[in-house]
Amino acid sequence: MKRAAIFLAVFTVSLALRVTSSREIGPYDDAYHWKRIAYSHAHFPRVLDFDPDRDAWCPWPPLYDLGMSVFSAKSVIWVPPIAFSLFAATLAVTYGWIAGLAVALAPYLIGVSSVAKIDHHWIEPMFVVAIFAARSRPVLLAIAMTCALFVQPALIIACGLAFVVAQWGTGALAGAKPFAFSALVIILFRLTHSYPDNAWFLGWPHAALLAAAAVTLMLKPRWYAIPIAAAITLPWLPQIAEGMLFVRGDPWFRSIVEFQPLFHDPAKFGTDIANIGGGVIAMLLFARKRPVMVFALAYLALAISSQRFLVPGIAMFAIAGASVDRKWIAAALTLLPPLCYDLYSPPRTTLPHFAVVEKIAKLPPGRVLAPWYLGHAIDVFAHHAVVIDNFGTMPDPVRFELANEALANPRTLRAYCKLNGVRYVVMHGELWTMK
Repeated sequence: MKRAAIFLAVFTVSLALRVTSSREIGPYDDAYHWKRIAYSHAHFPRVLDFDPDRDAWCPWPPLYDLGMSVFSAKSVIWVPPIAFSLFAATLAVTYGWIAGLAVALAPYLIGVSSVAKIDHHWIEPMFVVAIFAARSRPVLLAIAMTCALFVQPALIIACGLAFVVAQWGTGALAGAKPFAFSALVIILFRLTHSYPDNAWFLGWPHAALLAAAAVTLMLKPRWYAIPIAAAITLPWLPQIAEGMLFVRGDPWFRSIVEFQPLFHDPAKFGTDIANIGGGVIAMLLFARKRPVMVFALAYLALAISSQRFLVPGIAMFAIAGASVDRKWIAAALTLLPPLCYDLYSPPRTTLPHFAVVEKIAKLPPGRVLAPWYLGHAIDVFAHHAVVIDNFGTMPDPVRFELANEALANPRTLRAYCKLNGVRYVVMHGELWTMK
């Protein structure tokens, strides 16, 4: 009865914080998920991989949009707040009510899991916790890692942390099986899909890293296992190095708000503390459980470099903070920062509005060259093909650079548009028709 009461209380608090935002789909990645989910809903089990409207591949793996497509267009907006609140409540009865409430109250997680926030960010903490929880259960770990990578390839980091923790496990052979299974599934997927061969598409680099982890755990002694594992990754080192720019380094990523480092903006210092301060402070001062510390400290370091890693990291911060033996200290340090922030600064309920998108929607068909951040909105809401969009450099870095050069140089713009079949151009918020 007590566990049921805790579950219901945390679920209610979490859901109440996530149902006050706008019911409209946002103009960024949420918009393209909306398009992709609608496509799979109409053509299940097919997924929109190569998009003729964009004349480019989608760098997202298929599992998230395919799974969301079982819901109707009207009901899918409610999946993130309800599913995430169930997750928070499950944490509360598994790792303690402090962990569940910390996840429910975290401002950043409220922002990515509210109603109509259908970008895949909200599900990432679930996969990180699943990988952590299944670290000593080979079958569950194989399922968790494989599903995670088929939603967000950057969750290879959580798989890597599971590999680190596996070094302290019981049987090396048992520890190798989940990594070998995930590598095999990705290899089969890659052999049957003609995706671009770069770090942003789930494929050979991820399979190589997982296979190398399996070899390292399977073979003994380590002095010859590690060189063999390194040799497996050698052909894909350029792509692996490119993928490391997701952490920090790619110029396009550095231009995006969510990829900025923590504490870089003094005006948002309170928000940063509210997101990581509670669980992190309790963890650093009092926590002693090694596996959860590995996950939490790794994601803390990544989040300090790039806020993008806050989303999967906050749940581990909460679990680490809740693991402190003195529960009143754990509760005070873990819950007070996010609770104070939520009371002081409620989540925003408005969405960005681009008037130019409404103008384009009324125009005859034609390809649009516009700043990349308008791409998904023009594609999905204005129903016009675009040259570049919110995927930035990932599908085709050359196309992205050439398009931005054309937008920045009016002298070559007309020639670029003629060569690339562009009919409309958006510059400085103004819409131009090319003749």
